[in-house]
Amino acid sequence: MEWWLQHYFMVKRPIHRLSKEGPVPEYDELAEESIITIRTESETVVRLLASPFDLGDLAQGHITCEGRGVIEKIIVENNDVIITGNVQPRPSEDLLTAACGACTTGDIAVPSNLVSNSIK
Repeated sequence: MEWWLQHYFMVKRPIHRLSKEGPVPEYDELAEESIITIRTESETVVRLLASPFDLGDLAQGHITCEGRGVIEKIIVENNDVIITGNVQPRPSEDLLTAACGACTTGDIAVPSNLVSNSIK
């Protein structure tokens, strides 16, 4: 991806960066993310935390990869993606913080070798 395009998807956010002296408040460039709702006319299919770009492609890819059905039509209105087709909603109305869905289903194992904080 071109450097200018990468910059376009970034926003400056306040952070605390760890240093030897302790946390230092500063700004850093992070990926822009918003709550995106993929829904039919009558119900929410899924809510995702994602970059608010190419939302039609996001909906198509998410529904296809999750095996939730087939989309026939997509309408994007701000951060809502309205779909029609034979689509099954998620079993719960939680917010997915990863578009793959694994982070909120318990499918990701907790690593047994956690790294301790080595900053002194």
